[in-house]
Amino acid sequence: MTASPTSSNWPILEPVAWMSWRRNFTPPKPQYGLCKVANTETGAPQIALISWVGQNVEDYRRTECASHVPAIKNFFKEAHMFMTAENVEDVTEEKIRAELCKAQAQAPSQWVRRSSRSAEKEELVGTNYRKTNAAMEMRRINRESFWARAEREEEERKEEERRRTAEQRRRLEKERILKERRDAEERDRKMDEKLRMIEEQRRREAEQEEALLRKEKLKWELEQREHEDDMRARLRRSESIEKAAEAAVLVSQRSINPREFFRQLSSVVISESHQPRILPRRKAVQALPAQPDGHGVHLL
Repeated sequence: MTASPTSSNWPILEPVAWMSWRRNFTPPKPQYGLCKVANTETGAPQIALISWVGQNVEDYRRTECASHVPAIKNFFKEAHMFMTAENVEDVTEEKIRAELCKAQAQAPSQWVRRSSRSAEKEELVGTNYRKTNAAMEMRRINRESFWARAEREEEERKEEERRRTAEQRRRLEKERILKERRDAEERDRKMDEKLRMIEEQRRREAEQEEALLRKEKLKWELEQREHEDDMRARLRRSESIEKAAEAAVLVSQRSINPREFFRQLSSVVISESHQPRILPRRKAVQALPAQPDGHGVHLL
């Protein structure tokens, strides 16, 4: 509906161009054609309006074109006959003439009046003016307004398409920015979480190291105390050994062995206890000479 009448969508053909005209219809798209054919009986030209819907046209386009047919037929009122076609065999000269004859048989008076009006020639009035046919002028004006409206609607459609495209581009750009922002936030969150875990690991390692140092310190202090106690015990043992050695030296330097002295003294006491006592008086015992260490033993 957007092509001009001279484009391939609207071929208007003379009877001598049947073969080239049939090649103008293409199977992948819908088209409309106007064909002027001479009446075999009267010789008056007749116009056939052909709606071409190729076999490869999609279903939604077929439905759309079917909804356009009433408007097309109403616009091209000068057409004597309307027919549909799907392949080149449907647009042969014989079939078009047969359809025209059939349409003329259905409404002969209407088509004759219309054909006679369309066949009238323009008469010149003077040198600068032409006779005006009001019906033809109105049809020309309506056709021009139709194409102007179609072009305006097409421009509006293109503008709407550009607007939708720009809106979609802005929406995709906004979604991309939001996605990048979310990804950046997620990366920051993961980085913060990783740093927190690293800091927590370092803190645990520091605590473990500090606990290990305290344990080592306690162990060292314990070993130090044990060492000091051992040193004190050794010192005491060494002092005892020195004292015992000194005592042994002193004992070895005495003239009378104290053990022997006490043994003799015990034997004397035992012998006296077996002798009869005459007077109960106290017998003095001569003091033993003083020992080298300055001590003496006195018995009463």
